[in-house]
Amino acid sequence: MARKWSKHEDQLLAETIFKHIEDGSTQLAAFAETGERLGRSPEACGFRWNNVLRKKYEASLQIAQEQARSVRTRSKLRLEDGWDEKEIPRLVNWMIRYLRWWRDRWAARECERKELKEKIRRKEEVIRQLKRENERLQRERLTGTAFHMETNGNLVRVEGG
Repeated sequence: MARKWSKHEDQLLAETIFKHIEDGSTQLAAFAETGERLGRSPEACGFRWNNVLRKKYEASLQIAQEQARSVRTRSKLRLEDGWDEKEIPRLVNWMIRYLRWWRDRWAARECERKELKEKIRRKEEVIRQLKRENERLQRERLTGTAFHMETNGNLVRVEGG
C-alpha cells in the first residue's frame, strides 16, 4: 500500500519545484531531487504535483516562471550596456509580483505557525488534565479508596480499607 503524503512532503515538493524553475531548471529535475530526498520515485512526485498540488500553487508557479524569464532577461541587460527603457516597467512589475509572492509565502507560514502554536496549547492542556487525573488516582490508591459493584450494576466508592 502506498504511503500517504504529509504536508511537509507536499511543501518540500512545491518549494523544490519553484527553486528549480527560478534557477532555470526543469520540473523533471525537481521531481528527481525531491524523490531522492523523500525516498519516493520521481514519477510519484510528478503525479503528486500534477494531480494534487499544481492547482493549489498555480499563482506561485506563474510567479516562479515569470521570475525565471525575468532572470534571463536581466542577464541580457547589463548595467554597463545600459538599460532598455522599455524593460524597466516590466522589471518593476516583476518585482512587485515577486514581493507579493514572498508576502503570501510568509503569510502562509505565519498561519501555519499560529495553527501549530494552537495545537501545542491544546496538547499541553491535555497533558495538564492527565497529570491532574494521575495525581488524583495516586491519592485514591494511597488512601485505600476502592470501588464495589452492587448487584444492580452500580459502581460504588468504598472509603477506607
